[in-house]
Amino acid sequence: MVPVILGSSLLSLQLSRALFARGINVQPILYPAVEEAAARLRFFITSKHTEAQIRTTVAAMREELEIIAPEVIRPAGRAGSRSLPEVAQARL
Repeated sequence: MVPVILGSSLLSLQLSRALFARGINVQPILYPAVEEAAARLRFFITSKHTEAQIRTTVAAMREELEIIAPEVIRPAGRAGSRSLPEVAQARL
């Protein structure tokens, strides 16, 4: 199991639905199951997944985040960049 902490139930749900539309099944773990700041996507990776599938999933996550929350993708240290929890809080 590989968690990707997004820090927002809304963002976790939006990203999981966008990935599902692309054929990637990932479970969102939302408040109240976890604290809002701990909202995440939960990937179940097995030995049957290929490196190409994992790379495709990572690329798809980045592409969808650029659409849903582009401010999250900015490289660290750039002016105006914020962490995922900061972005999530600003969206509420």
